[in-house]
Amino acid sequence: MNAIYTQQSVRKNVATNLASLNIAHSLLAILFVGLVLTVSGIMIECNYQANLLNQGGNALETYQAMMHTNAIDSVFQYMVTGIQFQLPSAAGNLQAIGLTICCIIAPTIVSAQFALRIFGFNSQLTDWKASLA
Repeated sequence: MNAIYTQQSVRKNVATNLASLNIAHSLLAILFVGLVLTVSGIMIECNYQANLLNQGGNALETYQAMMHTNAIDSVFQYMVTGIQFQLPSAAGNLQAIGLTICCIIAPTIVSAQFALRIFGFNSQLTDWKASLA
């Protein structure tokens, strides 16, 4: 019985703490991390392709042929493949992780915060703070 009570109180504490976060700040922080990862991946990829251009010869054509053989049909498939680190370039994997954070994880966390506030966890938090004063 005590284990069930502890598990319920832990869930309530997590829900209350998540509901107490400022939605705008948490969204901006998550989006910032995702955008930094995405832009870093783009910069690394540009640097790599510039090095291929400097090498000359067949290096660029070989790289382009490799990228075309691993064609991906959708953005979702690109994100899943990048999270699994199966894209042909590490920079592409980094871009896919950044896009996943921006497009999937950030909206999920913000939706959870809204839902927790709707169900009243935020009011319980303010009552708890008032009882300490």
